[in-house]
Amino acid sequence: MTIAKTVRRVQYAGNGSTTPFAFAYRFFDDADLEVYITVDATGVQTQQTLTTHYTVSNNGDETGGTVTMVTAPASGETLTILGAVPLTQSTDYTGNDPFPAETHETALDRLTLQVQELQERLDRALKVQESDATTTTLPSTIDRAGKYAAFDGSGNIIATSGTSSDITVSTFMETVLDDTSGDAALTTLGAGTKGLAILKDTTSAAVLTELGVTAYAQTLLDDATAAATRTTLGLGSAAVAGLLDEDDMSSDSATDVPSQQSVKAYVDDAVIPAANAVSDIGFFQVASGYSGGFPIAKGDSIAGANLVPAEMWIGAGDSVDGDVSGASAPSGTWRALNQAVNDDTFGGYLIAQRIV
Repeated sequence: MTIAKTVRRVQYAGNGSTTPFAFAYRFFDDADLEVYITVDATGVQTQQTLTTHYTVSNNGDETGGTVTMVTAPASGETLTILGAVPLTQSTDYTGNDPFPAETHETALDRLTLQVQELQERLDRALKVQESDATTTTLPSTIDRAGKYAAFDGSGNIIATSGTSSDITVSTFMETVLDDTSGDAALTTLGAGTKGLAILKDTTSAAVLTELGVTAYAQTLLDDATAAATRTTLGLGSAAVAGLLDEDDMSSDSATDVPSQQSVKAYVDDAVIPAANAVSDIGFFQVASGYSGGFPIAKGDSIAGANLVPAEMWIGAGDSVDGDVSGASAPSGTWRALNQAVNDDTFGGYLIAQRIV
């Protein structure tokens, strides 16, 4: 029989349900076909195995046959069927026998199919144009291992070093790569004049100066310890020991820090509050029978009923009265402005200020 068809390759898009696929070209045996499934999204191709993945029905003539998949190719997959007649010749002629025309024609058909299949593969190969005498011989495996195929000045294939990364260079990076100097590349990258100056600096101090950091601030950044930083800041080298909640500041520490509440209580105790700036102030003797106990410390509160006016009185509005000894005990609560002891020397006298 004659062979009129020249293409021995078909492809089908999978749909997840169809399993039979026609191959309308002559082949002799079920094994004369190759079947592949390719994932469209990734391009990954997997060769299928006869019987395991598919079966073949052969019409025995140029109408070909059918490949039936065990599992239907899914949507997003492509099925490819190729003719793959083995490159062998199995026809044997016996001398002096009648000419075996049918056997001879089958052998010729087989040779034709083999040539067609080789041509199909050749059509998908890289080729140089007919007028090009350039050699296409590749360098040896040792010379090209881990390298790229490139072309020399004469257009011949050579192996050249490069990265194994599969990242594609963007259009923008092409503009960087074709810059002829570092300054030009930095300008393309948008570094600007300031950025260029910083990138050229050879010391950290030069970078900081370029960034506008003052010499004093640089000395702080250069300090290697907290003590050195405190010294640079004029705080002394001693570290702060801790935080004290101590209203009377009795520790008198050179390193501990008082809490805000402690500072307020200490100031309130030592200084007449602004709200009481015109409160009554007087010179008193502690009344006999006072049960609060002595000594009365500066800042202690004492009820006015325990105070006996003596000598002088400064009233509200800063009015001054003279000798008020013998006057009635004042009302309210008072704060001692000095220490009072019940002894013969002082006799329990104190200066007090009304606080309530």
